[in-house]
Amino acid sequence: IALGHPIRAAKALPDMFRAMRSEEGQHAVNQEIAKRKNFPLYQQAGLFLSEHGQKLSQMEEQYMSRWAEKIPLVSHSGRAYTTFLNRLRADSFDAMADSLARNKELTPAEAKAIGNYVNAATGRGKLGTKENALVGLNTIFFAPRYVASRFQMIIGQPLYRGTARTRMLIAKDYARFLIGVGVVYGLAQMDDKSQVETDPRSSDFGKIRFGNTRLDPLAGLNQSTVLLSRLGSGKTKSIGGKVTPIRGDKVPFGTGNSADVMSRFLRSKLAPVPGMVVD
Repeated sequence: IALGHPIRAAKALPDMFRAMRSEEGQHAVNQEIAKRKNFPLYQQAGLFLSEHGQKLSQMEEQYMSRWAEKIPLVSHSGRAYTTFLNRLRADSFDAMADSLARNKELTPAEAKAIGNYVNAATGRGKLGTKENALVGLNTIFFAPRYVASRFQMIIGQPLYRGTARTRMLIAKDYARFLIGVGVVYGLAQMDDKSQVETDPRSSDFGKIRFGNTRLDPLAGLNQSTVLLSRLGSGKTKSIGGKVTPIRGDKVPFGTGNSADVMSRFLRSKLAPVPGMVVD
């Protein structure tokens, strides 16, 4: 959303810094959102707005911890992160809902489709399980809803529901994101020293390389895209450029197969403590 709507994202920054400075600043921003005319619609549509300091299932996954609120700097960072996302989600929902309502009254199904899209675009995907179970899952995997949202954005899950009007609106937002990414790549290409990997089977896919430094403008979509491309094509590409099969009789000894590719991906998504145990 920030790449597709940079002005909207910039407007959320002052609130982010207010929340970073104090809990009162965070509370003031949340109260402003709660007083909006669309707030009842947020709740009906299932738009996720984090409630920092409340039950764990209502916290952002990256800061889903009681201890995080008690550690200096970490607590400041958590308030800034959650408040920025709340403001961005509310502003995005308002903009999309108002756009549809100008021509025809917004239906409950359309509101839910917009809420689902905004949630997925901001890293709050659906896993089809109860909230309490997700709290437990978050102790094993780091931000499982975020990982799910990246796959949902890639396969176009937000476009499956709603009406023709919401599908067109969401498709336009996808296009704006791609244009924003294109601007970043265009700026990078102005530097003769930069390189961009275009093969989705490589772990460097979509990354802008300046020597040993890599920048990833794909908003977390890179790893999911690479995994799906490798499993779909049955091949993987090394950073050095070598393409190797991961299925069938031609898999070189010791290079790994599809199961190894999947297990490495899952290992990268483990929370710190389970990851240490696996290592």
